[in-house]
Amino acid sequence: MLSQFGKKKTEEKEPLQTRQSNLYYMNKLFHKNKMDEKMLANWLKELVNELGGDEGAIFLNDKDSLSCKITIGTTSLVEGRQISKKEGLGGWLLQSRKPAFLSEAKKDIRFDAKDNIFEPAPESIVASPISFGEDICGIIQINRRKLDNPFDKTDAERLFEISNIFGFFLFYLELKKREKEKKIEEELSFSTATQSVPIGFFIINEEFKILFANSFGLNTLGLKTDETIGKKCHDVILSNDMKGNISLLDEFLSKFPEKTYFQSPLHLLRKDGHEITVSFGVSPFKFNGKSFAVLFFTNPAEWEMVHSKEDEFITNVAHELRTPLFAIIGSLSILETELKGMNNLPPTIQSFLNIVREEGEKFANILNALLDFDEVSKWNIGLKREIFPILELVKKIAENFKQKSKEKNIAIEVNFPSEPIQISGDKLALQYAFSHLIDNAIKFNKPGGTIKISTEGLILRDSSWNFEIVIKDTGIGIAKSEIPYLFGKFYRVEKKIHTISGFGLGLTIVKDIIDMHGGNITIESELDQGTTVTVELPSMEI
Repeated sequence: MLSQFGKKKTEEKEPLQTRQSNLYYMNKLFHKNKMDEKMLANWLKELVNELGGDEGAIFLNDKDSLSCKITIGTTSLVEGRQISKKEGLGGWLLQSRKPAFLSEAKKDIRFDAKDNIFEPAPESIVASPISFGEDICGIIQINRRKLDNPFDKTDAERLFEISNIFGFFLFYLELKKREKEKKIEEELSFSTATQSVPIGFFIINEEFKILFANSFGLNTLGLKTDETIGKKCHDVILSNDMKGNISLLDEFLSKFPEKTYFQSPLHLLRKDGHEITVSFGVSPFKFNGKSFAVLFFTNPAEWEMVHSKEDEFITNVAHELRTPLFAIIGSLSILETELKGMNNLPPTIQSFLNIVREEGEKFANILNALLDFDEVSKWNIGLKREIFPILELVKKIAENFKQKSKEKNIAIEVNFPSEPIQISGDKLALQYAFSHLIDNAIKFNKPGGTIKISTEGLILRDSSWNFEIVIKDTGIGIAKSEIPYLFGKFYRVEKKIHTISGFGLGLTIVKDIIDMHGGNITIESELDQGTTVTVELPSMEI
């Protein structure tokens, strides 16, 4: 909002001096590519002074009315207020396309007291439409508050002359705007538009050479432009999926596609060797008589939606396997108890018993992870809500892990403020999430390492109070290239680094729980430098 000027009438200038001042400001305005309201206000002030007015205003078209954009000399809060385009002085100016001087405004039929936005109402008014050719952009109005010095025809003609110049300026701005929009449209090429599409795709010619690759496709596969463009797609887009002895991708591209269009699930290989599950497709097209094809794949995260039936199948199988597995483990416990009473038990038997026990427990952990994932899906539908102190919950979880961390020679440090922080959410779900994060920090730490769990309390973000909990370990860390995929379903970090077995569902479940609570989770890590997990949740504090 522009600053308002006082009511005191400034000293009048000589006509030549004021005309030169007007030319100065108009020249400055024409060097702008957009409306400079501060400069325009200064110009309006000069214009008010030239015509000996007390206050002035510029009204511009705003749909069915005229909106006050800039005012000078008035203490009334009139900027942004609207007047009629059909009635009163504004209506008369727009319909007649002529300037007007109202020597006694309150007695003039063109003055509508109900449409007046100035307080007090002016005694004398001079006003003019702002036009260029057939286009009328708005009006300029200048007021005097004393009746003994009314505006006259000369003032109206002078204002009309200046208004026409200002109209040309507004037309010039509109022209510049259209030129800019046209230039943007001309420069908006296919390659520019495709960079914002969250689908990876490559354009190939009949020789299977890659002619174009968008950013999403390159980034998802970990590729660079100079190692992609001009190369054969068979050498760049790789997959280990096989159909018999033939690569499924090679079968797709054994001959250049002409009229066929197909889409299929596929596991593509990133440059670092990791697989990502995508929906892969090929769509051929012709251009200038030559044949081309688009190879495309969807966002891996979006493709997970396609696997909903697979998820249902997996959880059903997990439930079916759980019963016989528990029967096996239960029978094993009875067998171990019976064998303890036997003397001279052969070492081979004891060794096999240990193998069965360890592998049975691993199998049970995998089934539990699958069923936990199924349970999260239910949470998503019926998330329980209760208000509870979140820091006490995390403290209790950390305390429960003290024995496990002690056995691995890992110290857990908890640094929380004494004031409680209230959360509204599912306590059981959040307990699972934080338990998994702390368990990971222990599992992938080093002997003699530490885990620091801390918070700085409440933070104000996006007009709402949130709090952050940071879990920082000194463990083996994760490669930066792995981090974008950590929350993906069934994704496991490179086995050479993370040798501990798992099913790749834990962090997926954790993220789902945090997301369901309207929160956010981020992971920062470097190999051999440790990992920092930050969880942000909305607080009940005001």
